[in-house]
Amino acid sequence: MNAIADHRLIDIITRTPDVKAAEWAWEVLLARHRPAVETDLRCRFRGQSPDVLDEAMGQALLKILISLPALRNRARFRAFFRRIARNCVLDVLRFRSRWRSLSEDEDESDGACGLAFGPISLGGMSEEDRALFRVDAAAAIAQLPPRQREVFCLFHRDGYKYREIAEQLGICVGAVGNTLVTARARLTLLLEIPLN
Repeated sequence: MNAIADHRLIDIITRTPDVKAAEWAWEVLLARHRPAVETDLRCRFRGQSPDVLDEAMGQALLKILISLPALRNRARFRAFFRRIARNCVLDVLRFRSRWRSLSEDEDESDGACGLAFGPISLGGMSEEDRALFRVDAAAAIAQLPPRQREVFCLFHRDGYKYREIAEQLGICVGAVGNTLVTARARLTLLLEIPLN
């Protein structure tokens, strides 16, 4: 079972038209690496409920399968698997934390679609104006180029740190900062926000 190298199994999964062969290669790859990754998650996130880890593992497997064709260093599959699984656990914990805080405190943020716009204060606006701003902001965010929109939403909506975004997207930390600056500048123009 371990006779076939990881990069060969990944080639079978991503390049063969034979579905049965691809399923077999996926099962072999998971059997080889999943126990170690699950052990790592249980150690790193000691004290978390098993359902958090199970939900994160399910998300990780889906993300891995989707991004497998783009994996450059196929010989380092376990590190790739481990990184995605850890990020998925953090995603699940963030989501549950936000959901808890939203259900405890119904006071919605003033950003469009739950996004914060930094120094923009909407406190002096009527509720109707706030609602209109949220719609305008959501439309402006939708007009951002895909990479800018993705980085902007990962940072402002999902609460990722620069390093986490860089790891997830496979770019350097400096590129995350530059992309955010560009996205904010474009949103400022699209929303016609006066600069102080």
